[in-house]
Amino acid sequence: EYEYLQEMDAPPLLLAKHLERGGEPLLALPYLDNAASEAEDAYAMSFCFDITKKGLEILKDAPLSKSNKRLKLNFIKRLGRIEFALGEFTDSMGHFTEALDIARSLEDISSTGESLRYMADIHREREDYDRAEADYRKAIRIFEKEKDVSGLANSLLGLGKTYWRLSKYDEALEMISKGLESAKKLKDDNLLGTAYIDYANIFMDRGDYEQCLKYYQNAVERLMRVENYEQLGRAANNIGEVYKHLDDMDSAISSYNKSLEYSIRAENLTTVGYGHLNLSEVHAKKGNYEEAKKSAEKAYEIFSKLGEVSMIAAVHMVYGIIYGGIKDWASAESRFEKAISMMEGEGNKFDKGIIYLEYGKMFKIKGEEDLGRLKLETALEIFQGIGAQEMVSKVKEELEIKDLFKEEHGLIAKQVREIIVEEVGPMGDFVLKKQCENLTIDPDSLTPVELAPLANALGDALVMFAGKTKAKVVKDRLIRLYKKG
Repeated sequence: EYEYLQEMDAPPLLLAKHLERGGEPLLALPYLDNAASEAEDAYAMSFCFDITKKGLEILKDAPLSKSNKRLKLNFIKRLGRIEFALGEFTDSMGHFTEALDIARSLEDISSTGESLRYMADIHREREDYDRAEADYRKAIRIFEKEKDVSGLANSLLGLGKTYWRLSKYDEALEMISKGLESAKKLKDDNLLGTAYIDYANIFMDRGDYEQCLKYYQNAVERLMRVENYEQLGRAANNIGEVYKHLDDMDSAISSYNKSLEYSIRAENLTTVGYGHLNLSEVHAKKGNYEEAKKSAEKAYEIFSKLGEVSMIAAVHMVYGIIYGGIKDWASAESRFEKAISMMEGEGNKFDKGIIYLEYGKMFKIKGEEDLGRLKLETALEIFQGIGAQEMVSKVKEELEIKDLFKEEHGLIAKQVREIIVEEVGPMGDFVLKKQCENLTIDPDSLTPVELAPLANALGDALVMFAGKTKAKVVKDRLIRLYKKG
């Protein structure tokens, strides 16, 4: 029966199960290895995990011959890769440390380099950048000596991403460019798609949105060909970031939702966390505070599990934006301070600058101009230090606008009052003051960010006094005023 199955070119898993039933589990191991490899290539991670665990279970009581050690190495590396994708970094590190020992005992240079590269990836995700750089350098030396183009490309890209996290953009660009050249030699769509994402990230931080969108689209085209949902999730998330910076919040939300769809399909917990985090920020900036809180809670749960300090800090920043939007100033300040405290000593200066920028904008809404200017000047210093010119321009714009706050906010309040009185009459002024009181908003000094929640509140309250039609007209006119900024 076994010979017949071989002649029929039966799937590896069927052959493995047949051998197990026939009392030959050790002979089943190579077929289990092949089946797990096929499942991994098809991104069927749960299935791959089950087969891999089965192989390791059989090997537990097997004699450690050279061939069995090699099979064990394959299974352990595969298990480490799955755990890395799931964000289970402690388990993944344990398996790659074991894989490194086995690879060295077998004098398997390629697996030694691969284990070091994944250990570097884990150090990077844990924000231990010095150890990440050291292990990437070791892996690069091995792959250069072995002329392993794939291993070299992955290691160069990983080191480039580490420098990007540290806001060392020149070094990041150098490493990622080298990784991209190596990937082009292989004509590997998976690797090229990943490289284009990493390349685009640098242009995004520098504010060159046209260039970074071009490279993200290049990445998407290649990753769609191979149905790499893990990296498609990253690309869609980062495209959402571009739209957020361009203040196209609806397109940003659409991209973040697409990222979540891909990332959930790929079972990539880290990118799922990014999707929820970014959705929470955009919803907060649109005034959808309940939606923002729901997404922020999910992001906090994920990043707490992963132990990603800078991402937990980013969640606190989003809560700061939410509480600032609903005028809970004490909670807003507490969250921003917590975010800043967590970022002390962390490498990602760009994210630190964003926190100070949003903190300064919160004080702007609150009307505490001196404190706002202090935070904005700190953000400016950070962005100037890392060469993020687009963000430098944005902060300077905020600093210049601050002197016009009172005049601008008074003008907005006047326009709102004129719209309501024109459409509803003198009673509208009474309703306006009442809704401002409910929202703890000053009716004589309205900020642009306060218009969206005020428009919604007035749209509901005016129905009783002026009817649905007039109430809708007022709401629509205020929303148009809000969109004009």
